[in-house]
Amino acid sequence: MKAYVYQERNSWFLRRDPRTKIMISLMLILASLVIFNFYRSIILLALIIIISIFAKIINKTIRSALVGIPFSAFIFLTEVIARYSWLFSASLSIRFFNLVISSSLFFTTLSPDEIEFITRWIKMPRDVSFVVVSSLRFIPLLATDLNQIVEVQMSRGLDLETRNPVKWLKNSLPIIIPLIVISVLRSQQMAEAIELRGYGASKKPTQLLEFKFNVADLALLLLIFVLVLMITV
Repeated sequence: MKAYVYQERNSWFLRRDPRTKIMISLMLILASLVIFNFYRSIILLALIIIISIFAKIINKTIRSALVGIPFSAFIFLTEVIARYSWLFSASLSIRFFNLVISSSLFFTTLSPDEIEFITRWIKMPRDVSFVVVSSLRFIPLLATDLNQIVEVQMSRGLDLETRNPVKWLKNSLPIIIPLIVISVLRSQQMAEAIELRGYGASKKPTQLLEFKFNVADLALLLLIFVLVLMITV
């Protein structure tokens, strides 16, 4: 979960305009979907890693890679067992792997405030924008609550390492129920808070943050576009 949570860092890339970062993320995701050649996929993977290092989020990329490796390995073995060539199986595997880590760039380079700015820039309805941004803000809180509940219940002797699926589901109830209760309570607190702050009272509310698309954003966007185009075509 932490691999897909935004963390503030002092990085030139992260200081770029949100529209630049989201377009770069979407280009990498799209390239991961359309490229089937193994060698081109490897080059795209190298580009994603370079961007991650440049943005100082390589640790997040490594965590998302650890999530994608087992699934990529499963895809590779499945294709090999189905008697497809090793190169074709590897190309499908690395294609899925690229999709996982390029998707993580979307979440780790854009803060909830920046996503809210983008939703308003594309004229998304205000209520829909609020729901989207609030959901993204809840993800790290939900992950923290889950970790705390698991640690508390395991300290009380709860067995979550059993291989019996029926027993595992039964033992998961002491985790799921408190998590649902905490989420409901937090949503009620948020509803009261936005009501007290006059949400919806103004039809054209001001924005806390303003972003400007400058020459550096244009240069970076064109550079990544050309590189992705050269890899894809």
